[in-house]
Amino acid sequence: MLVEGKGVSFGSALIVLIIANVGAFIGYLSHGFVGDYLGRRRTIAGGWMIGGAVFTIMLFGPNSEAFVIPMYAIGLFFLNGPYAALLFYMGESFPARTRGTGVAFAHAMGPIGTIVGSALITAILSAGFPMTVAAFVGGALGMFLSGVCMLGCRDVGNDPHQAEVLPEDEEDAVPAT
Repeated sequence: MLVEGKGVSFGSALIVLIIANVGAFIGYLSHGFVGDYLGRRRTIAGGWMIGGAVFTIMLFGPNSEAFVIPMYAIGLFFLNGPYAALLFYMGESFPARTRGTGVAFAHAMGPIGTIVGSALITAILSAGFPMTVAAFVGGALGMFLSGVCMLGCRDVGNDPHQAEVLPEDEEDAVPAT
């Protein structure tokens, strides 16, 4: 996509991937914190919707490397970062007796999305549309819509202000509020 759709040289594209993955790493750490503070469902939804918007701007914006590299890094920040919150959100979304099966089933849906997205991009390219349009429909739009879908998911109520569970010996030392 970077080489064909945005005109980034292949050598520069490899450097972009390295720099952008640093952004993704920072996003992972940041979204874990934000998920604990604002709630995991909202963090995932917001991150993916912002990421979809960032990738859209990158796709239809200038073809200069000075524009593409930071936009790609910011996009990966919001693409990969929410998985830190998703890791715990999935576990909190199922009762303990079905948690393993539920999370495994939800996780198994990822490859189906990859297959559908790849087929969609292939169909769009085969219809004669440019790579930027195919990447928008199969990638940026899909990412944004995934965030919108998350808003319809169950709110597991991970209130950051909820009292922590303390060991019995510490429980008596904490004054009641």
